[in-house]
Amino acid sequence: MRVCVLGAGIVGASIAYELAGRDVEVVLVDGTSPGSGATAVSFAWVNANAKLPREYFDLNVAGMREYARLADELPHRAWLHRGGRLATVERVPDLDAHVRRLVSWGYAAEILDARTVAEEVAPAARLGDPDTPVGWFSEEFCVDAVPLTRLLVAESAARGVVGHFGAVVDAVTREGGSFAVHLADGTSLVADAVVNATGAAASGVGGMVASPVPLASTWGMTVLVHAPDRSLRQVVHTADVELRPEGLDRVRLHDTTLDDLLPHADRDELASTMLGRATRVMPALASARMVSTHVGLRPIPADGVSSVGAVPSVPGHYEAVTHSGVTLGPLLGRLLATEIVDGAVDPLLRPFRPDRFTGR
Repeated sequence: MRVCVLGAGIVGASIAYELAGRDVEVVLVDGTSPGSGATAVSFAWVNANAKLPREYFDLNVAGMREYARLADELPHRAWLHRGGRLATVERVPDLDAHVRRLVSWGYAAEILDARTVAEEVAPAARLGDPDTPVGWFSEEFCVDAVPLTRLLVAESAARGVVGHFGAVVDAVTREGGSFAVHLADGTSLVADAVVNATGAAASGVGGMVASPVPLASTWGMTVLVHAPDRSLRQVVHTADVELRPEGLDRVRLHDTTLDDLLPHADRDELASTMLGRATRVMPALASARMVSTHVGLRPIPADGVSSVGAVPSVPGHYEAVTHSGVTLGPLLGRLLATEIVDGAVDPLLRPFRPDRFTGR
C-alpha cells in the first residue's frame, strides 16, 4: 500500500511517522519546509482545559496522554516542557466553576493564591496581589512544535518515508483506483490513498477531489524571544498575554487580543506590545531580545472541532484537519494510521468524521 500524506506540519508528520511504523510505503509532501506553516505559529500548549463539548475534551485528554508514548519512542525529549500551567482569574473569570467542572471530569485542576504561586510554583512570574486566585493545571505542558515536527520527519525518513518539500500541490486526480498527485515542480506521485493534512490550505486541496473542507480559520501570531536568564518552567496565561518556555533559553509569547488586528497591522509594533505586556508578568524579560515573529492562519473546521478520517464520497481520500493540532497531532497520527491500514475507526474519532458536513 502506498499513501501520500499532504502537509508536513505536526499532524501530517505524525501520520507519516505512524504509517511508516506499519510497513506502509509513504510519501510526505509539503510546499515549504516541515513545520513552517501553522505549526510554526502555534503557541503549542498541550491541554484539554476549555475544550467542549465533552467528546472533544476527551479527545484532547487522550492527545495529552499520547505524548508519554511519543516521548518514550523518540531519541530525545528536549522538545518537551512538563511544567504545568497557571491562569489568572482575569483570564478565566468563572474560575471556581471552571475548576469544579474539570475536577468532576477527572482533570488536574485547583486554585492557588498568588502568594503560593510566587513561593512554590513560579517565582519568576508576577500574577497579582498575594491573595489573588490563580488557576493551577499541573498536568498541562508545552512542546517545541517545530523541532518536534522536524524530528518526526527525520524519524519517518529513517523508517523509509520519502519527502517532497518545496513544491506545492497543483492537482490531485483519481485514475482508476489510484490517485495522482501533481506538484508544481513537475513531479507526479501515484498512491493508493491520499491524506489531506494541509491545515489552512485543506479546503483548496480537498476541492481538487471535489471534497473541500469547510473551514473557519483565524489569524494568529506568536513571538519568540531570547531570554538567557529564563527561569520560567510553566505555561502562563494572564488577561492579555501568554508565556511559555521554549528550548533552553527562549520564551514564546502570544496575545489573543492582538490576533484580532491581523493580518494587516504592523507586526513589529504588535510584537513590541506583546513583549511589553509579557515583561510586566515576568520582569526578567526586560532584557530579552526578539528572535522571530510568526504569523499565519490557524486551521479550524467550520464547527470548531476536528475533522478526521475517510471522506466517504472519495474512496481512499482521508483528512486530518483540526485546531489544537499540537495537542492532537501524535494521537491523530496513530488513530488515522490504524484506520487507513486496518479500516478500524477508534471510538474517540466517531464524533469528528468528515461526513458530518453536508455533501461529503
